[in-house]
Amino acid sequence: MRPLVYLSLALLLIANTAEVTASDKAKEKRWADQIADVVMVGDAVWLEAGQDKFLGLYTEASDGPKGAAIIMHGIGVHPDWPDVILPLRSQLPEQGWATLSIQMPVLHNEANPAEYKPLFSEVAPRINSAIKFLKNKGYKNLVLIGHSLGTEMGVYYLVTDKKAGENITSFVITSMSPGSEAIPGKPLIDWLKEVPVPMLDLYGTEHERATEGAKARLPIIKSKKGSEQKAIAGTGHFFQGKNEELVKTISDWISEYEKK
Repeated sequence: MRPLVYLSLALLLIANTAEVTASDKAKEKRWADQIADVVMVGDAVWLEAGQDKFLGLYTEASDGPKGAAIIMHGIGVHPDWPDVILPLRSQLPEQGWATLSIQMPVLHNEANPAEYKPLFSEVAPRINSAIKFLKNKGYKNLVLIGHSLGTEMGVYYLVTDKKAGENITSFVITSMSPGSEAIPGKPLIDWLKEVPVPMLDLYGTEHERATEGAKARLPIIKSKKGSEQKAIAGTGHFFQGKNEELVKTISDWISEYEKK
C-alpha cells in the first residue's frame, strides 16, 4: 500500500503546484465580467495568448495619433484600476497616444510577490498579442508603461524577448520597488542593466520604498542613453492627487521618442 500512498501524495503535490504556476483565470473572468459592460472610456477587446483569452481596454487617440501605449497594471489590480491605470489609459489619448491596458497574470488576493515568479512566462505572449493588435491598427510607435509589479514584468519582457527592442520604442517605469522576489533568475537591478530601450523611471516622493529603489537605480538610468529619472512630489505609490502631472510627465517624455 505504501507505494500507492506515495503516488497519491505525489499527484496531490503536482496538482497543488500547477495551481500556483498559472494565472488565476477565474479571477480574470470575474474582473472582465465586472469591467467589460461598464467601460466608460474606450472599448473592451479580447486578445489571445496561445489558447488563452484575456481582457484589454483599447482607447483611440483623439488628437493626431503619435503612437500607442501598452499599459501593465501591478499586483492585485486590473486594467481599469482607478489609480494610475485609468487616468493613463483614458487621458493619454487626449495627448495623441492611443492606449491598450491589458490584463496581466494574477493570483489570489493574499499572494505574495514570490508566488508570482512562475507567472512571468505568461508575460511575453500577452504583450506580443497587444503589440500585434496595435500594429494591425496601424500604430508604429509603441511604448510600454508599467506600474509596480507591471514594471518588473515589462523589464523581464524587454530583456528576454528577442524582438522586444524592435517593437518597443521606450519604457516607462512607475513606482518600481527597490527589489522583488517576483522576477525570476537574478536581482531586478541586474535585469534593468540589460533593458534595450530608453526608460523613464518615475516615482512619488511619499512612497518610501519607491524612493529607496530610485536611488539604487539612478546609476543605471544615467548610464543608458536617453533614459531619465523623475520624481513627483507629494504623492505615493498610486500617485493619488497627482493624476494630471503623472499623465503630462509621461506624455511629454514618450513624445520625445515618437518616430516621425
